[in-house]
Amino acid sequence: MYTRVERLLQQVGLPGLLDKFKESFFDDEALPCVTCKEDLSGIVPMGLALRFFDALKKDRDDPQGSRSTLDSLNSSSSEAVTTPSPSSSSSPVTLFNSTSADNLISPDFHVPISELTPVVIENIVETEAFANSPTPTPTLTPLPASTPDPPTLSQNIQQDPPARQEKILSITSSASLNDALKKYDKGKLVLKAYEKSQCLEKKFSLMLCDIILLHEFDGNPNTYLSTKQFASLTKSITELFPNEKAESYFIPNRTVNGSMVRARGRLLDKYENRLKAFRGVGLIGSRRQKTSAQVPLETSAVAGPEQASLDWLRLNHEPLDAVEKHWILTHQFRFNALLNDSNTLVHDYYEQYPFLRVPENGIRLIERDFKLLYPQAENNFIDFWGEVAEKILILAKAKYEKEEKFRTHSSQALISETDLHVKEAEKRKVLALVLLPLLFSAPGNVNRNKRGIVPWKPSKQDCVNGFIFRSPDSCSYEDRLLEKKNFLATRKIAFQPITVAVGTLDNFSQSLVVIDDIKYSFKRSVSGVEDFAHAGFSNSLNEPSSNDIIDDHGVLSNEPLDDVEMSDLSEASINPLSQMSEEAALFLAKLYSSVSIPRNFIQIVVDEASSLFDSTAQIMKDKLEILLPGVSDNIEVQNLLEKLGNPFSALGTEYKRLKHFEKQGTYIPPFEFNIAGQRTDQKYVKGEALRVPVPVTGQFISPKRILERLLGESTFLNEVLEYNNKLINSDHSLLSNFIQGRYWREKLLRHPGKTILPIFIFVDEFEVTNPIGPSKTVHKLGGAYMTMPCIPPHLRSKLKYVFVVLLFHSADRKTFGNEAVFRLLIKELNELATEGIEFKINSFSRTIFFHLALLQGDNLGLHQLIDFAEGFTANFPCRICNIHRNNLHSDLEENPGLLRTVESYERDLVTNDLSQTGVRSNSIWNKVYDFHVTTSVAVDSFHDLLEGICHYDMTLILTNFIFEEKYFDMDKFNLRLESFDFGLIDKRSRPPLQSKSDVEKGKLSMSAHQMLIFCKYFGIMFCDCEIPEDDPFWLLYLSLRSILDIVLSKNVQEECEIQLKVYIRDHHKLYLQCSKANLKNKFHHLVHYPRYLKLFASFLDMWVMRLEAKHMTSKLIAYSVTTRRNICLTLRLG
Repeated sequence: MYTRVERLLQQVGLPGLLDKFKESFFDDEALPCVTCKEDLSGIVPMGLALRFFDALKKDRDDPQGSRSTLDSLNSSSSEAVTTPSPSSSSSPVTLFNSTSADNLISPDFHVPISELTPVVIENIVETEAFANSPTPTPTLTPLPASTPDPPTLSQNIQQDPPARQEKILSITSSASLNDALKKYDKGKLVLKAYEKSQCLEKKFSLMLCDIILLHEFDGNPNTYLSTKQFASLTKSITELFPNEKAESYFIPNRTVNGSMVRARGRLLDKYENRLKAFRGVGLIGSRRQKTSAQVPLETSAVAGPEQASLDWLRLNHEPLDAVEKHWILTHQFRFNALLNDSNTLVHDYYEQYPFLRVPENGIRLIERDFKLLYPQAENNFIDFWGEVAEKILILAKAKYEKEEKFRTHSSQALISETDLHVKEAEKRKVLALVLLPLLFSAPGNVNRNKRGIVPWKPSKQDCVNGFIFRSPDSCSYEDRLLEKKNFLATRKIAFQPITVAVGTLDNFSQSLVVIDDIKYSFKRSVSGVEDFAHAGFSNSLNEPSSNDIIDDHGVLSNEPLDDVEMSDLSEASINPLSQMSEEAALFLAKLYSSVSIPRNFIQIVVDEASSLFDSTAQIMKDKLEILLPGVSDNIEVQNLLEKLGNPFSALGTEYKRLKHFEKQGTYIPPFEFNIAGQRTDQKYVKGEALRVPVPVTGQFISPKRILERLLGESTFLNEVLEYNNKLINSDHSLLSNFIQGRYWREKLLRHPGKTILPIFIFVDEFEVTNPIGPSKTVHKLGGAYMTMPCIPPHLRSKLKYVFVVLLFHSADRKTFGNEAVFRLLIKELNELATEGIEFKINSFSRTIFFHLALLQGDNLGLHQLIDFAEGFTANFPCRICNIHRNNLHSDLEENPGLLRTVESYERDLVTNDLSQTGVRSNSIWNKVYDFHVTTSVAVDSFHDLLEGICHYDMTLILTNFIFEEKYFDMDKFNLRLESFDFGLIDKRSRPPLQSKSDVEKGKLSMSAHQMLIFCKYFGIMFCDCEIPEDDPFWLLYLSLRSILDIVLSKNVQEECEIQLKVYIRDHHKLYLQCSKANLKNKFHHLVHYPRYLKLFASFLDMWVMRLEAKHMTSKLIAYSVTTRRNICLTLRLG
């Protein structure tokens, strides 16, 4: 019901937004979930959301008073308010709001077309699908021609339809549903199918949804169904068909952790597809509202001279007097337009009025707008900043003393209690600037309603860095800025001009403003902020007037060299020797970080560069002696020239360089350990082949030292702990991270009072030579990698947060066993779990424990790793359950009675028969503290789906569609692949053209990611090929698409466990029907996925697609060197 929503909207004067609430299924039941105005984003424009939210809060406090107010408003007006929603409102979150592929399917599979019907629109709108019905079929009534025109921003915008009305359900119980089904031939078929098998196959389930919606629409498309009505219909379905799962038909939307989670289900998908068809033929209006971004401001229907002035401003940028005249004339209209549209960015404003990009003009006109709005105000920012700064410091001191959270945020911003009591006036002004963002609340989610973009809620630290970006030295701020820029780019957020303060509060060495990758230097931080404010409005500055541009290599001083005194170079102000050593070390570190540069080449660079610098220093010394006689007697000058001549004196050899980096904490040396004595290899000595003993070793990199270095920085540790606590304390009805899963929550309950962070270990093998060459198995290596799901997602996706902890020869593991290879790693994992690591945070110590949570790998690799049957033709080939291979080939659902447990595993060890148990031996991984292989081994959708089931399904479907049913041919298929618009991101993995012979043989030449993109868009590419709606091969694709939607979603409701179970059962049944073959092992792995969804929460946390990319680093190092003498050591040092 929308009674309360309608009352609140009328109370605040926004009755026209009622349709948008209905479009988003945001009814009275959803109102209690609204905890802040950001929850209304996408429904109420941000400029008006606060008004509605305030009214909602008052209504909660005094609901009766609100009703009295509404009654008085209604009694004073003789006409009902019917104002349509403003065209500038933000678009609601919907399943479908465009016919383009980018909008139909989200890049992250957040918006499925799991029930997309590939039939022409007439077959949906008309009733030919039920032509055999014994009763007349309802017909659709066109909209009345007298619909009043709503207000628009442009004459070109189509008029909106009348407000849609809530449908009064005719199906309210199982009896009424049964009666409705008996009116249609296909309805009788559904009843008969359920009576026969006591369950509905996918085609009958979809048929049931179609009949229900046809019956409820009853010839009037201009109606809608509410959330409560969907729930009622679903209840009627499960009452009439008890074995059907309600979650497969409808899961309602809800607000979880401040974000709206969309509804799911077959009934809802069919409903959305039907509405889309109605919109396609114009029977109902589009739900997408026109915003000012879609309707350019200069073409809006503005009355009088304002329109002419807007047109003039769009095309001209001089003379300035005329620009200013037109600018003032349109002031009020532009101001109102910005108020009504929360989506306009600064960049959009520049595009509408290009003359703003002219430096002097832009600043002058923006300030003129400000003066018109606030005629009594003056821009006295610099003059009064000292007084304002003192007020800010008083507020900050009070919050620092009272609030623990404020102290934490201050520490993250590199501010201590001592800093709050500095005496120097200039430092206090700078400190106030840094503290200012901490006094405000962090904003809500950014991009929460943009399709395919992960919502981002900036932290306090993000707000501080967005206002003034602080960096302790000039070497690191550029890398941090680049990281910030790339992070914003992934979320399609513009990188705005930013102020950078280099140094500490005691000694700021630089104040910069960065605009479009150009750096401007300022002498005072406050001056930098002031110029930044101006630069933000004219970000196309060609030349700075009073400041210098800083290039990528340093600062260009304003002052001429002649004015610099020798005393200015004293140790009190600068230490050139230390600075040169740091620059030399940084230069070498960058060379070492490049995987394509061999280490012996770095030594050549050092030697040749030293020779060059030495010659240059000697020339400078001779020239200075001529220009400044006696200057060479100055000790400082001598030391400076000597250092300049040999900046690599302390880094001349690789031993010195590695020791220097190890001392700095930026390099963790590997430890070479003996795996099992010696082996004999063939070696040529003076042309004679000899068998010589060679030690069997591996390279171990301590996870403990990695974690100490990674989390040793308090800022990063606080960020990790904050993210971890947020996940633990979140509403677990929405699953997005492993930490929210039942497995990890139960582990925390077993260890109360401890701070425990999870660790994943991924083990895989890879070739460092040509995989089809003669040495393809000789140098095949195995690697173990460590990751942490508690690292925030925007950092965890980077390969630098995937840490190599072990390298070994694959042949050694097969020869000497898992215990010989992994014993050191397991010993240290146990130390991390039982002893932990002590970190100092904000002047106090805290011990954090790290538990091995999951083992990851491909299917074969995991079976080898945990000592299960390696052959997938074994009698018991599954590591998760004890199913026999004869039953596995036709199994549609998981059998709880066959699941492997610790007790059944122990019994299998006693049996000691691989053919009867599938267990080869007791795994060494069971020695890890609080870990067992029967409960803590991951599944991998990368290998099971993208490199397995997707390939099997799509080759089967294409063979049928092209060669048997001939819905399209190979030429049309390849033409679609070649010409289809896959979008800006997905076009990078465009599926390649396929040969006819490969498709006939059941092969598709695609990588895993290309297969993902192909499956994602296949329904859009070929839905116009007149494929019958009930074609079993088409239904197979829809089932696969539904599974991918859940498995690859970043956020899923916990009810999706049941929904996924139904989808997998339908998929396997259709595959058996279409292929006439048995299910393969990867199909069986899929039946365990629904339980793993609740157990481990996120399949994306478990898949290894990103982890396998780490192999490329080692491969590139191996390709850049020729030696293979100790390749594991070479890869770790390289």
